[in-house]
Amino acid sequence: MNRLLILFFSLSIIGCSKQKKFLDNGLIKSVEEITEYTIRIQEDSLKNEIQDTLLIAIKRYRDDDQIALQTRRTLFDNEQMEIDYVYDSSDRLKQEIVKMSTDSMPIKVNYSYKNSLLFQSSGIMDNATERFEQIENYYYRNNKTKEKSIMRQIFIDKETNDTIRNSTVITYFNTNKKIDSILSINLPRQGQNRKSVYESDRKNFIGLKEYNEKDSLLSN
Repeated sequence: MNRLLILFFSLSIIGCSKQKKFLDNGLIKSVEEITEYTIRIQEDSLKNEIQDTLLIAIKRYRDDDQIALQTRRTLFDNEQMEIDYVYDSSDRLKQEIVKMSTDSMPIKVNYSYKNSLLFQSSGIMDNATERFEQIENYYYRNNKTKEKSIMRQIFIDKETNDTIRNSTVITYFNTNKKIDSILSINLPRQGQNRKSVYESDRKNFIGLKEYNEKDSLLSN
């Protein structure tokens, strides 16, 4: 399994709920399709700006503005991931079916609810050569707004018995139901812990800063 799955798998889970997605994207009208680009901007030794498009994500929505299908393509390795979204009878997200171009078997992410609130999402992939587990639990304030989520991932290479990844990702939400910050803790690899701080105006996401475990700014 390509290790990029670990990154994209987590992106597919964060923030998925019954809430209409077009509102979270700052749009004021019903949406049929959204295309998102992830672009890396760097400077060479002569201070010339270099832009590389790393990822193109296309999200398609149902008539009620719930997301129905997402495709994500990474340009540096030309791999693709497709996510189908399945809803229950109450119109809540029930399952994500994640298909990678490099894997023959899809991964299913299941969602469970408690008192009408999203309680947990979990996905397990286990075959002869590797095992991947991801479990995310959600926590709420007294007014039922989401306060934080804690996601744990483990990826084991069975052929070498190596733990490729053992991490915890804590996502904090502000009272406006938007992501405030994300703390990524990579247990086997010291020095790779990261904190991402999101910046927003009253409506829109406008910036992102990333720090290392010593609070040094890595990117802006």
